[in-house]
Amino acid sequence: MSNRDAILAVLAGFAETFGLDHSHISPNTTLYELGVDSLQLIELMFRFEEAFKIQVPLEAFGHKTTVAEAIATIEQLIEVQACAPATR
Repeated sequence: MSNRDAILAVLAGFAETFGLDHSHISPNTTLYELGVDSLQLIELMFRFEEAFKIQVPLEAFGHKTTVAEAIATIEQLIEVQACAPATR
């Protein structure tokens, strides 16, 4: 499974958990249009952190963030994490 597919799976699971209409998840859909509120936005960031073992800054997502932008941000954070030197 590619990172993009895994990210979409996290988004779909998130939408299902919160009863959001995941059939409307498209690249240009904003998190606001999906019905994501402030608390759910934080929960989504935690899900990404847990799923991909990354740190997601609070300012990474906002209600105007599109699905495509969220995917690009998570892919970038995954890449940075993969290139980071291992710490003990």
